[in-house]
Amino acid sequence: MFFLKVVVCFACFWAVFVHKCSAEWNLLGLEGKSVLSVEVHPTRDSIIYVGTNGVGLFVSRDNGKTWDHHLDSSSIYAIIIDRKNPDKILVGMEDGLSISKNGGSRFKPLADIMYNGKVYPYAGTGCMAIDETATQAIVVGINGGLFKTFDFGKTWEPAGLSDYEITSISIDNFGRKAVIYAGTAGDGVFKSANYGMTWNSINNGINDPNVNALLCDRKLHNILYAGSLGGGAYISTDYGANWQMITMDLRSLSGYTLEQVVDPQTNRSVVYIGNYNGEVFKTEDGGNTFTKVGDKLEGKAVLCLGCSNVLPSSLYLGTNDGLYVMKQETQDNSLDETEDSIQSEQ
Repeated sequence: MFFLKVVVCFACFWAVFVHKCSAEWNLLGLEGKSVLSVEVHPTRDSIIYVGTNGVGLFVSRDNGKTWDHHLDSSSIYAIIIDRKNPDKILVGMEDGLSISKNGGSRFKPLADIMYNGKVYPYAGTGCMAIDETATQAIVVGINGGLFKTFDFGKTWEPAGLSDYEITSISIDNFGRKAVIYAGTAGDGVFKSANYGMTWNSINNGINDPNVNALLCDRKLHNILYAGSLGGGAYISTDYGANWQMITMDLRSLSGYTLEQVVDPQTNRSVVYIGNYNGEVFKTEDGGNTFTKVGDKLEGKAVLCLGCSNVLPSSLYLGTNDGLYVMKQETQDNSLDETEDSIQSEQ
């Protein structure tokens, strides 16, 4: 995916390599490697999956003390885990997709997408999302639209936006039918409520149409977050109809990454925003306020975020120079639980 390669190269150029880092962030491993994707096992927080630029996939089953190495010559742009069956893992690589059905012990490459006799290579896949409603569909973005599979990659169907390069995907799984949001290289954000049969452009308030990060809030389903490559980070509180720039110090000119944890025991939520300037911010009140997390990682670009699935969470930062971790604390105040009943507009 050309756009993703440009983003990675630009981020590494932007972050001048120095060896100073904040005492609040702890280097967990993979020093000297560019970390492009991080996922934490949904029920076993000790298991961490890390994708790197050009040196494959690393899996730790002991909170990062030791690492197993897989797919050693690949760039791993995206990792998704089936939350209902965490042994199923899909990774998007420079040269295609691979699947594991045994928790990452072994991976098998998937054939290129084929539909109506035509092959659609998905080399360089950097954006994927899984629908957690009953369909359990996986949606993949390529340079030439989106494709969906309902059988974990055995068969594929087109999901629209064939004239666009897809850079980010997020799915609202709250209603009976999923709502898909897609970010593009140069054409902003699109929304579909019918699995890609039709799409609507939703860019009112977005200044930079190069959208490299999207997140649909899993608790407050009216809220979306977006990060652009050079024009700021944005929040929408009306399902994407209107956007406002997040005006605190989160003004990276080189891109963003997004992550969220919703504690299944307490129902509390934290959304994290990292930027390629080495900074991380968080909101615990639906985007009303943002606070900085730790000190700036000087000379390091935050390329991806991952976090454990309970609060207080362990926050993982994938940078252009290794993987970092920090244990998070949460605020005493929380959103009223009635807000969790907000319904998605289908």
